[in-house]
Amino acid sequence: DLERIVHLARLAGAAQDSMSDELVGRMAGLASDGLDLLDRVHRSQVVHALPAISALVENGDLERIVH
Repeated sequence: DLERIVHLARLAGAAQDSMSDELVGRMAGLASDGLDLLDRVHRSQVVHALPAISALVENGDLERIVH
């Protein structure tokens, strides 16, 4: 009957809204974690180590150090 169809449509809409809310929450968490990582990288001044790390990668020394 029509009432059951309306109820099912509302239920489906609520489920869809819930999934959207969950997705928005997950994206907000991901963005927050990304900004936190960038802040930590900036504060640690890891950018100064990048040339040395690049040189280790290019000449194969990093591979030898790891293994």
